Amino acid sequence: MRRYSLSLLATAAAISFSASVASAADLPRKAPAYVPPAPPPFSWTGFYIGGHGGGGWGTSETALNSFTIGPPVTDPPVTFPLGGNALSQTQTNGWLGGGTIGYNWQVNPWLVLGIEGDFTWMDIKGTSPCSFEGIVVIGISNGSCSTKVKWTADLTGRVGFAVDRALLYVKGGVVWGKFDHAFNSNFPLGATGLFFTNTATESDTRVGGLLGAGIEYAFLPNWSAKIEYNFMDFGHSDRVFAGSLNESAIGGPIIPYTLNTSVRDVLHTVKVGVNYRFDWGRL
Repeated sequence: MRRYSLSLLATAAAISFSASVASAADLPRKAPAYVPPAPPPFSWTGFYIGGHGGGGWGTSETALNSFTIGPPVTDPPVTFPLGGNALSQTQTNGWLGGGTIGYNWQVNPWLVLGIEGDFTWMDIKGTSPCSFEGIVVIGISNGSCSTKVKWTADLTGRVGFAVDRALLYVKGGVVWGKFDHAFNSNFPLGATGLFFTNTATESDTRVGGLLGAGIEYAFLPNWSAKIEYNFMDFGHSDRVFAGSLNESAIGGPIIPYTLNTSVRDVLHTVKVGVNYRFDWGRL
């Protein structure tokens, strides 16, 4: 009788265990935790536009090659060679602002290549003493020479080293610049005590080379900010300045003349800017 009871208990336990296992098998399984996909790596590739502002400074050096004067002093006109005497060295400075357009191509995780164009309005100007020493037919004159940079436009290539959203880059290319030069002075007429007032102006568009470097940081997916330094050398250019001499004390005569010069202009700029990149893959 006792063995029979133990057998019943064992059978009941086995049935209960089987039912528990079957019940557990019927329970819904817990789904694995959702892991969002990793975002794609940041890329600098794309067209961009932007704006910039800042300041600049430079030097304008002028050498006087020859001086030509005509009637009523000499007829026909006479040219006096001066051998490249230094006329002035003018320091310029001022503000700037403009726009940018370009395209970047991210070659690999660290190399970025690009092409960029800038147009910049400028009010960079300066005035310095200038000397017309060597123009012996009239005498020695000391006055003021001025230079003003009105705008520049450049087309450059860029090579950048990317560290995620930061881009260190160098750039180089061709630059055009609009320059105004003016001479204002008085010429003593020998020992007579009379003076000729002098005005000579010249305006031209110069072509030169540009080298620059900067750092750009993408603070939003399509927006970046930058700071950049540029060096522009417009080289030497032979320029002819047309002027007039007018004796101020006696009211005349007006004597036309020309100054044949060689001018070299160098410009430095520092600018900060913001660019918007058109990421076509996100639109």
